[in-house]
Amino acid sequence: LNHYKEIATAREAGKLVVTGGAETPEPLLAGLGGCVFLAGEPYGATVGHDPEFSLKCAEAAEVRGFARDLCGYMRNYWGSMYLDRYYFGGPFPRPDFCFQLHFCDSHAKWFQVVAEHYGVPHFSVDYPVLGRLERPEARREYLAGQMLDFIDWAQKLTGRGYDDEKLIEA
Repeated sequence: LNHYKEIATAREAGKLVVTGGAETPEPLLAGLGGCVFLAGEPYGATVGHDPEFSLKCAEAAEVRGFARDLCGYMRNYWGSMYLDRYYFGGPFPRPDFCFQLHFCDSHAKWFQVVAEHYGVPHFSVDYPVLGRLERPEARREYLAGQMLDFIDWAQKLTGRGYDDEKLIEA
């Protein structure tokens, strides 16, 4: 609950609001300092705990053309966003940017929709699931290269420096 309250008051505290999937490499944000992260799946699951609000959220996503058979967490998140109603009170937290690890058929698209709705930037890291046991060094290099690209991108976007020690600590 404290985490969700921190997200709601992040702007007043001078923190960046970042959103993405729960599997997103959140420690990368630590190097920017002063960030809070709204993970989509846990938030969507929390909304699902309230059937009345969850139904309103699902309907809000559906009237915008999203199918009923899409991920329920995603529809709860989008619906809450479209309704501009944060489950923990007040308006839905507008992100400064979206940051997503993409390995599932819908996750990068999920946060692309969020970024388009708010007119904010979106960065997605491609996680190569196939061939998990093959060429591990090439996979590590591929992921590390994208993560370094993210750090450069986020520094330019936010105007903040990057503290490697905060990343290491995280």
